Amino acid sequence: MFFLEKTTTNNQTLSVPFPPSSPFQISETLNYDTIQSISESGHSRIPIFEDDADHIVGLLLVRDLAFLNPEDETPVRTILEYYGRQIKKVFFDTGLDEMLSSFREGKAHMAVVWKVKESSEGSDPIPQNLGIVTLEDVIEEIIQMEIDDETDVIGQCCSPAFRRPPMF
Repeated sequence: MFFLEKTTTNNQTLSVPFPPSSPFQISETLNYDTIQSISESGHSRIPIFEDDADHIVGLLLVRDLAFLNPEDETPVRTILEYYGRQIKKVFFDTGLDEMLSSFREGKAHMAVVWKVKESSEGSDPIPQNLGIVTLEDVIEEIIQMEIDDETDVIGQCCSPAFRRPPMF
């Protein structure tokens, strides 16, 4: 992958800023309102936080919710413990070649981009989440084109310009 090694693009350039518009805490329960909020977010992977956005403890996939009964009000923690999905973390200066290799080796298509915060003398370094980068973001950067996924196609098909003319 020689052409990727020459690029200066890194994860900080590609990442979507934190925190997401509707962060989900590990202490929440999966009731009607929470599941509806997840559904309306339009995302298939939801990072789960504990305390603040810099402490991500796992990843919730929307498909994990398929057989949940909202009336049971299952804790998010229970779902994370059952599926055990950890979210990949990468440094902000990781190059495209490394990121692509990392996505290919693992089972993840999403990673949290982070760096170490400047701290006062004598204190421990503090990690800071900068954003999220996905496999799609990396591929789009490599091919220099937008990739239309399901949600993009759904938005287009409903527009008048996309509708087919009548057959008769």
